[in-house]
Amino acid sequence: KNDDRQTLELALALEKEKVRILKRQLRQAKSAPTNPSPPEDNITQFLISIEYEFKGSRLQQFAQEKNLAYKKAWNDHYTGFHSLDRLLPDSLADDIYTEIQTKFPLHFYALRNIMFGFQAFLPSRSHLDLTSKKRSLTNYFFAMIRVRDSNNLIYWAMVGTMAMFNNGALIQHFKNPLIGSFSAGKDCTFKYLHRLFDETAHTRRNLLANQAYGSSSFDNYNCDHLLDAFLHGSAYHKGIVYNFVCQRAFPVPVGTTVMDRYTGVEWTIHSSMMVDTWTCMCVVKIFHPPLVRPHYRQGVSLPSVHWKIVAVPGDPMPSVEITYIDQHIPESMRQKVPRGHSMKQLIFGERIWMKDPENGLQMRPFTPREHLSAMQSIHRLQQFFYYNRWSAGDEFVATDKHHNVVAAFVNLAFILNENEHLEKNVREYQVDSLRYWNPTYDDNDRMMMFPICPRDEMKNDEAMLAMIDMMEELAILDKDEHGNHVLSPTAMHRKIFQYGDVLSIRKWYSLRFYILRKMTHIGREEYVSMILTAYDRFIMIHDYLHENIHRLQVIYKLYYGGFIQAVQALLKSKRIKMDPTKGAWKEHKAIVRKIYHALERLRIELYFEVKGPNIMGDFDNADDALWHLQGDFKDYCDELEHAPCQITRTCALFMKITETWILCDNAGDWAVLEVFGCDWIDVWAVTGKYQYTLETNRRIEKLYQLDWHELEYHRDGRFVMPKKKRRRISYDHVCEQMNMSEKRLPSNPNFEEVVYRSRHLHVGQRAQEEIFPNIYRERKGNSMAPDIHCKRESSWENLGKSGFSFMQRGSLYAKRT
Repeated sequence: KNDDRQTLELALALEKEKVRILKRQLRQAKSAPTNPSPPEDNITQFLISIEYEFKGSRLQQFAQEKNLAYKKAWNDHYTGFHSLDRLLPDSLADDIYTEIQTKFPLHFYALRNIMFGFQAFLPSRSHLDLTSKKRSLTNYFFAMIRVRDSNNLIYWAMVGTMAMFNNGALIQHFKNPLIGSFSAGKDCTFKYLHRLFDETAHTRRNLLANQAYGSSSFDNYNCDHLLDAFLHGSAYHKGIVYNFVCQRAFPVPVGTTVMDRYTGVEWTIHSSMMVDTWTCMCVVKIFHPPLVRPHYRQGVSLPSVHWKIVAVPGDPMPSVEITYIDQHIPESMRQKVPRGHSMKQLIFGERIWMKDPENGLQMRPFTPREHLSAMQSIHRLQQFFYYNRWSAGDEFVATDKHHNVVAAFVNLAFILNENEHLEKNVREYQVDSLRYWNPTYDDNDRMMMFPICPRDEMKNDEAMLAMIDMMEELAILDKDEHGNHVLSPTAMHRKIFQYGDVLSIRKWYSLRFYILRKMTHIGREEYVSMILTAYDRFIMIHDYLHENIHRLQVIYKLYYGGFIQAVQALLKSKRIKMDPTKGAWKEHKAIVRKIYHALERLRIELYFEVKGPNIMGDFDNADDALWHLQGDFKDYCDELEHAPCQITRTCALFMKITETWILCDNAGDWAVLEVFGCDWIDVWAVTGKYQYTLETNRRIEKLYQLDWHELEYHRDGRFVMPKKKRRRISYDHVCEQMNMSEKRLPSNPNFEEVVYRSRHLHVGQRAQEEIFPNIYRERKGNSMAPDIHCKRESSWENLGKSGFSFMQRGSLYAKRT
């Protein structure tokens, strides 16, 4: 208390604290407004500003403009070909989002602060998530406008209605007041859509009539519709669903001769350029014109009903001899590789020449069978790549029994880990080749879906009427003023590739003879002749989805008893029977893949056991070593197919036929499927599938009697990519998806109304993508190969001996995840 020094120190500290507080108050006084407003004044100012945004008719005018934009989107859909992407283009949706931000900033930021988190705009966030949220903000803003006045934005509200209807929503959902502003009434929506559909019928028909080439597929539709919500009976509907896919173009080579169908004058293509996926713009010139001045030029777009390709420059394309067995398969026009390049260089090299079409290299034809051989080599290489990746963490027991396996694995792992670029080149070979052969490979397709045809496909009379209805919808047939059918003016200049399952295509073939019998009736000769002329405009081909299904059926027919069934009992798998088409399709596929991958690993380890440390040979380059490895492994697999042990031989042959099915199931590659489609004739015949034997023969006759440019159009458009960056599917798969979409709609026992509303299935799918973009998204299943393991504690000294199989050498089990 009597310490003066301590008293002075405390007084000094107190004065310093007073100075610090005073400085802080001065800083706050400088930053504060000169005339601070009370909170009530701030609220008043905000209300004035937010009311100013809706001053006059600004909101009403904005709503009318956007309503017309959505009406135009609906109208554009019914007047052209479209993919299954969103109804409103992303660019237009972004413009609407920006316009809301510009014209109504206070309302915009109020909604954005509620809907967007602080991390929504970080670079690490997915672009798709941000785009989806922006569309959600736009939809909520439009919904609030409709709460203000339900007469606004009716065409926007129809998007929500069709999305929910296509998603299977019942009538009660549309009357829910919570979502009422997001949708219009169902009856009102269909009234507007029916009107748009009828108003655009003429434009749509003219568009179809001017398609020189195109692809169509059809399949039967059958569905039970409940009579009421209490499951008191049902109505069974039978019909046919079908579609038309716009033909992709290809760059027509310079020097090709084309003919004007109306004048008969032949022209030569001077230059060509791809305008988009479906149009190749060419400049043609003529040197010896009978009616025009010399060296006259004009622009032509191909494919076109007005122009016919007559001849290709250089040597004429040789005709293909039809042999059925060991059928020669001609290469594509752009299926060429540099002269002197070996198969090893094509697979392991960088393939820079593919990115430069004018590389100056001499090219040679590269046949589909050569491409298949490359794909089989890649499949063998990938087995080693996968084994190296999955076995990297395994602990091998350092015993004499495993010595060769460990030494071989170490040598292989060293080569692969030091040359990772080789694995990348091998993996990308197939896609690089397909892109080089087809410049439009990465583009999505545009199509047109038609209403359900209410006919039974299996009855001759109804099938013939359905065929005529389809011809009329596809603008092959017209009607005169008396209602009689006549050929369309462009019908003779068109060809349509018609796809379907074997049963549908076989029925279509039988209709020709059914129509011919009507020729015997007096007075029907001209009509029957006209129908047969229209019939010949179609090229009937059975497609690959059902063909691959029957390939798996063949595997079960040959190997289920005593082989697959034994593994099924070991794994305790259920719902698996001798015929995979009778139900539980995924389970049947999964167990075959599990067996195949397990045997694949056992076969590699057996090969390691035989080769030991010398597995890679004495090569300086890694690509030479790997190429020698896959070639030697191929010879080893062929030896196993002729092993003296019957069980080992059975396993090897099972792997051979299953590998064919897996290559076809995962391909999306026309060359692989075309070769296997021809080579499986003997398999279909041996296993008693005579319908597939017959239809495969017909497909060979149809394809290889086409002109070269028609075969080129067929191959370029062989698969459909309905949405951007989705997998490619066959045409019969498109019909199966249409069937599933039709059956997902709310149940309706009135078949006439079901048919009437099926006209809007395509636009309903696009509306669903607009509102529910992530529902029913195709997901590629995880590979089961990492889940397959083989226990190594079994006896290795008995490998390859009589009476000992792969299954006995290692206990096979699947690690369930």
